Amino acid sequence: MNAPMQWFRAVMLALLVSGVILASVPVSADDLAPPPWRGAPGSDWQHWTWDNGPNAVPDFWNNPYGTPTENTSARQNAAWNPIFGGRTGVWELEDGYMEWYIPDHFDPQLEKLVRVQLTLNVPDWNWAGSPTIGPVTDLGDGWYHHWADYVIPCQPFTVWIAGTFAIDQMVVDSVCVPEPGTMLLSAIGFGVVGAALRRRRKA
Repeated sequence: MNAPMQWFRAVMLALLVSGVILASVPVSADDLAPPPWRGAPGSDWQHWTWDNGPNAVPDFWNNPYGTPTENTSARQNAAWNPIFGGRTGVWELEDGYMEWYIPDHFDPQLEKLVRVQLTLNVPDWNWAGSPTIGPVTDLGDGWYHHWADYVIPCQPFTVWIAGTFAIDQMVVDSVCVPEPGTMLLSAIGFGVVGAALRRRRKA
């Protein structure tokens, strides 16, 4: 059996036992839409909550390719608040900008699946690119859970956000898909190209 088919079978098995996989991963409150391939071979996962301070590294992660981290030198007009909007550990951006680096396997001939989850104090969020966007969950007290799926080249990547809003949590999952990737993509139902996140400034 060739390597792509072995990978595909492993992912399908992960889908069948996803309850066991997810039970073994430390999950925080707003990790509401973990992808079905989390825990599959070559996948990675990182979760920032900032409850313990404005840390550049995630509070929880499992990334075999390196340590994900915020690019603090790129941060602009963003202030960390120990308490904001009834939540702990919140970044407030005033026409600000933040960026995170996610290390990964490098093979740009392959495709990468990326799921990003955000907990924001805005109900409407404009995702850059052309992702498949999941439903918004109203968490109460003015907070909303957003998520979207991207397909990008298989390589290290950055996630960035910009605008005026507050962010309480962020979860990023990714996995590279060996050829024939289109079989897996259609089976899971992911969308097309995109890598960045942006919120348009309110008029």
